[in-house]
Amino acid sequence: MNTHTQALSERKRQLGTRLFRATIAQNPRSKAHAREILDGTRGAKRLPKGAGTELIASTADHYRRARFAKYDGRGRCWMLRGPRIEGVTPRLISRIGIVFPENRPISERLENFKTAHLSRLASLVLGDLSGDISGEILFSESFAEVEARAWTEAGDQYSRRCTYRKTDGGFVITAQAGWNLAVYSRNLAYVHGMLTLAALPVESEISGEEIFRAKWAAKGRGFSVNVHEGFIIRRENGDIAHGKTIGAARSILGRRENERRISRHLDKLRKRLMSGDAGDLGGTVVTIRDSLAAGNCRAGTMAWVDRHFPGRDHATIDEILEIEDQKILVVAACLRALRRSN
Repeated sequence: MNTHTQALSERKRQLGTRLFRATIAQNPRSKAHAREILDGTRGAKRLPKGAGTELIASTADHYRRARFAKYDGRGRCWMLRGPRIEGVTPRLISRIGIVFPENRPISERLENFKTAHLSRLASLVLGDLSGDISGEILFSESFAEVEARAWTEAGDQYSRRCTYRKTDGGFVITAQAGWNLAVYSRNLAYVHGMLTLAALPVESEISGEEIFRAKWAAKGRGFSVNVHEGFIIRRENGDIAHGKTIGAARSILGRRENERRISRHLDKLRKRLMSGDAGDLGGTVVTIRDSLAAGNCRAGTMAWVDRHFPGRDHATIDEILEIEDQKILVVAACLRALRRSN
């Protein structure tokens, strides 16, 4: 456990849980902000205003330093909590106020950044618990040794009066050595809610396509993680897909492209139908089943049919568009019929 993490454990005891969590969440950078946290946290431990402000300010300072303090691999790894940051770069990190340790070689700073960012992404994948979360980040040259696992255990009681225990959690992640260059610099670190642990480039015969043999961690049931091995494919337009095989990933990308093309076509049709212009599509038959498949409820559909087409279970688009009643829902049923007929 590094020096700053030890100091944070002591500050948690001095401030109490509520003040400590509020400090970590808001990460104050001035005494005025620290004073606001002290005054605004309900049910917090009562502290003298001067002493409380100093404690909160020093806690925030230790927290910022602990985020990038060297992790010795034996104790607890202080978790990085906070929202996901898209397109994080070292330059952006310095702009948003996360400081690297001073007077340390670049290689060590990169190692700290790599460990800290993996911890942050792991917390996004795994989620939160009522108790404490500890973790260990390891690196391996072997692709076969890349893995991730997580577990839970009983923690401290909520309070003296409440005998229920919190749930503590832990995780161990073994990522690819050189994760910064292999994964992070290629913008593959966090894709579709999954943490990429390793990515090895594979030559593609298709221009504008990148293929990576990869391992990634996905959230399992509860506080658990599942590691999958397969391929990640990225196209020039930014589309990314995971697949057990290259063919499976390409199939997913192709299906998404088809869905976008159909969606664009349906948007054009929707505008035409809303304006009452069905053109050569006006003879397409729309049934009650089409309305239900479009998401309209059965009771509403049958009431609309009884009002305008009593005794019938179908009508053409031209007949339906002559009626202005509930036009949006009607157009949805017409679009469903067009998709079915084509």
